[in-house]
Amino acid sequence: MNLLFRDSDLVVAEKPAGMLVHPSDWDRRSGPTAMEVLRDELGCRVHPVHRLDRAASGCLMMALSPEATNGMSELWPTSEVRKRYWVVVRGWVEDSGRIDRALVQDNGGDAKPALTEFRCLERGEVPISEGPFTKARVSWVEAEIFTGRFHQLRRHFAGMGHPVLGDSMHGDGRHNRLVRSLNAGEKRLLLHARSLSFRHFRSGEHHAVIACPDPTFIQLLESLFGAEVVASRLKEPVA
Repeated sequence: MNLLFRDSDLVVAEKPAGMLVHPSDWDRRSGPTAMEVLRDELGCRVHPVHRLDRAASGCLMMALSPEATNGMSELWPTSEVRKRYWVVVRGWVEDSGRIDRALVQDNGGDAKPALTEFRCLERGEVPISEGPFTKARVSWVEAEIFTGRFHQLRRHFAGMGHPVLGDSMHGDGRHNRLVRSLNAGEKRLLLHARSLSFRHFRSGEHHAVIACPDPTFIQLLESLFGAEVVASRLKEPVA
């Protein structure tokens, strides 16, 4: 896995789509997990500070000791850590917005506060029938989450009628079939952890990393919004 940051406490790597972060009792499909890959590459145990969906790609932080795990876990829900994502959703979203809707965790229990803010990067249309229309609308969105609940982005956007393309659980079948047709029949979730900025729990220094989308994600973006548009967005600095 490509490393974006590493010191004696932490590592940030680019997780590919289709890879689990850690072993799971409910998902025993073949293939190494991110924890196993990084453990073998670094020659030491690693501990996840947060999670990314199996079908998502991008910035993933691991700690190299229990002390580092605890140190960053305390900072994770604060403004000292900023997590930004690129997602493609059904429909045309507003220029910017805020989704403040509590979510029940995957293990049940009471709903927990969940906050997402977003801005629309691009809007496009794709040639699939949607009701009386011959084309369907899609939006390329940059989203920032401030809580990190289970499937937060997928559930928040689905709840406002803009499910993430490629989401088999919360998404739209017609749009998901479009993604497969553009990706040679392969399933793909159009959700990418684009950047991660954080204050180091030990040194207090601020660090920022950017994960470039993989070629498949870029190809899908180009198919939906055009190669020139995608190239321009890839060159933009992350604030």
